[in-house]
Formats: sequence, structure tokens, C-alpha cells
Amino acid sequence: RERWGSQTSSGIPLRNDRPTMAHRTYVLRGWMRVTNKKTGKTLVLQVTDRGPFKKNRCADLSEAAARQLGIDGLGKVRLEPMERWK
Repeated sequence: RERWGSQTSSGIPLRNDRPTMAHRTYVLRGWMRVTNKKTGKTLVLQVTDRGPFKKNRCADLSEAAARQLGIDGLGKVRLEPMERWK
């Protein structure tokens, strides 16, 4: 497990208590609307890191983001890239 303060690919310090996410190819520091397919809960998250590097996974959520979306472990989500977020 990485410690808080480790650098993400975007240069933003890693903080699992903040709702963020990792994506393999989407622009770093870009925004993504993430919806839990099971519950319909939605969050807008900033892509701060690269990953996941495991087969058949499209994104890694921070612990805070997963908790807010009601995901415990693995879950199915819909990802919608956002052109801009203020």
C-alpha cells in the first residue's frame, strides 16, 4: 500500500481519503463522471493517476470515491469523460 504523500502520475500527492481515480489513457487532471451501475450513484472525479494495470479493469477509484459510490471491492461503473469541469 502506498503512503499518503506519494506522487501520482499527475504530480498530485496520493490521498486515499480524497475522491479521485486512476485511468490508463484518459488525460491526467481531466474529469470523469463515474456511475455505479448497481445503485445509480454518480460522482465527478479527477483523474490523478495511471492504472489499473490488471486485466479486465478500466479504472481504479480511491477508497473515498468507492465508499461514496457504495462500492466495496470490485464494482461495475459507467465512465463518462467530461470535456470540462468547474
